[in-house]
This record gives sequence, C-alpha cells and structure tokens, in this order.
Amino acid sequence: MKLSELNELLSLFASLGVLAGIFILVLEISQNTRAIENDAFWSRVNASQNVLSTIVENPEVAELMLTYGSDPDFMNAPITPDILRAQVLFEMIVRQTEARFVTQSDDLDAMRAATIRYLNQPGLREFFKSQLDLFTPEFAEFVDGLINQLENN
Repeated sequence: MKLSELNELLSLFASLGVLAGIFILVLEISQNTRAIENDAFWSRVNASQNVLSTIVENPEVAELMLTYGSDPDFMNAPITPDILRAQVLFEMIVRQTEARFVTQSDDLDAMRAATIRYLNQPGLREFFKSQLDLFTPEFAEFVDGLINQLENN
C-alpha cells in the first residue's frame, strides 16, 4: 500500500470520527436541553407549592373551590379577595398540570384522566380556556382537545 493511499484511508477514518463526535454532541445537547426545560418547569411548580400549601391549609379554600369552581362566569365577576384567591389557586392548578404534561407526557392516559377531573368543573374549565394562549403549544392543543370533547358530549 502506498503512502498516499494510507494517508487517504487515515483521513477517511478521521473524518468519520469527527462526524461521529458531532452526532454524539448533538444528542448530548438535545438531552441537556430537555433536562433544563424540565428543571425550569418543575422549579416554577415547586416555587408555587409554598403559596399553594398556605392557601389549601385554610378551610375557606374548599369553599372557594365549591363556589367558583362550579361557576363558569366567575372570571367575569368583579374582583374580590375571594375571587382573587380562587384565581391564584386555579392558576397554580393550571401551571402544575402543564408542568406535569411537559415533563411526564409518557403516560397520556393518566394525564388525560387527571386533566378531565379539573375540566369537569365549569369554573376551572373556563379558567383553563382563558389560559390557552399562555400554554406551551402542545399543552394548549391537548387541553383544547379535551375541552372540545367534554363540550361536545
């Protein structure tokens, strides 16, 4: 084998090695990006847990859920402390549901069942509808499909 042929063969192997390295790098970046996105969603959810715990530990929260969760017009009512607290509670429910969808969407049947439990309450359904533009596109499509399914049945 001539020296030039050996040089070409070694250059080919070096090029293949570079391509394999680039491929591995792209995979690593993709995995790291997904991990960072998941961490960001769960950080937002975890940050809201203290506030959520404070609200839920108060007995009047159950009353808020019963009063405003079943009232599809509560979003149009004048803002009162109770309405504001209900909106904060609903916001936390919505954001936690979205974070679960984004980070744990491998079990869509369980996600669908959990989300439908919320959407069966007319007030919460209206709140979810009001937030559709703020969701990730995938979650907005998921929720919109469930809302349409519930409203057409």
